[in-house]
Amino acid sequence: MFFGCRVPTGSAPDPFAEVLRDAYAVFKVDPPENLNVCTNCCMEPAEHRAMLCGDPSRIDELHLISWFNAAYIDEEFSHQIGCYLAPRIMEFAAGTNDYIDHEMMFARVPLGDVSQWTDGQNDVIRRYNKVFLDWFRTRTKHDLFLDDVLCMFSLGLFPARQSLDHVMGWSDEDLINRLWIDSQHVDGPTLWQSVWWDWGREVHQPRIAQARAEILAWYRGQELRDRIDRYLETAGPDSTTWSRAAHVEVALAKGV
Repeated sequence: MFFGCRVPTGSAPDPFAEVLRDAYAVFKVDPPENLNVCTNCCMEPAEHRAMLCGDPSRIDELHLISWFNAAYIDEEFSHQIGCYLAPRIMEFAAGTNDYIDHEMMFARVPLGDVSQWTDGQNDVIRRYNKVFLDWFRTRTKHDLFLDDVLCMFSLGLFPARQSLDHVMGWSDEDLINRLWIDSQHVDGPTLWQSVWWDWGREVHQPRIAQARAEILAWYRGQELRDRIDRYLETAGPDSTTWSRAAHVEVALAKGV
């Protein structure tokens, strides 16, 4: 099982309200004939039927988890299934708490592959990517880390540079504090890395591997180190963020 067993709670936070409303509008399609997963032993047929009836915005989260956990019938991506489930998955990713591996969210519906979607759908997807990253930037709970989020979008075939450019647009304080939080949950002075980078559709592995290489290059590269160095040179050393920046600098020097 990829997911925990706690009952899902809550809905998407307020910052997502507008983009999710637009997502349900631009992705509106008739229900597909099936959801391309095994209902013999992986997913209960009743759950499968329930997901295909009524408004997709009302799909039960536990049914959606069952769908995530079920084996594919085949590896071929179904555009109709993608359109039908995309807004609900986007809402689910934004509204879950700490009981779920976020990296799995878009691995079955490649939202970041612009060739799959209309201009209007791609516009909503890009907005969602930015809203999610900015919402994540302000999180103080230590249950979701930057590499998890970068992995989540990369498994959904979002361009790695698109996410990295947005992260680099954060303030120095937000970027440093985010990286510092990630460094507190591993042994030794280094940064948290997701365990899910090798997971995903076999047909997408080259693109996922390329995204991983780009993100590792960012962690290890001069762009990020220069940003932190400039902060350390110009900010007061008596601040909490300055101390955290010094810790992050050591973590990056140790390697990711």
